[in-house]
Amino acid sequence: MRHDNQRLSYVLFLIAGSGLVTIARAMTLSFLAIKLQQSFGLGPAMIGALLGIGPW
Repeated sequence: MRHDNQRLSYVLFLIAGSGLVTIARAMTLSFLAIKLQQSFGLGPAMIGALLGIGPW
């Protein structure tokens, strides 16, 4: 029974960590898009392409 509780806590920790990373990434990508447009003068299509291939 103790082993199951420990496994559940690991799974919950991984889910919470994944959620935190997803939220942080969503918050930074919007500012990155603004910075790319202001600094480099890129259009929406190019910014979308750059941010889209980022996870690859």
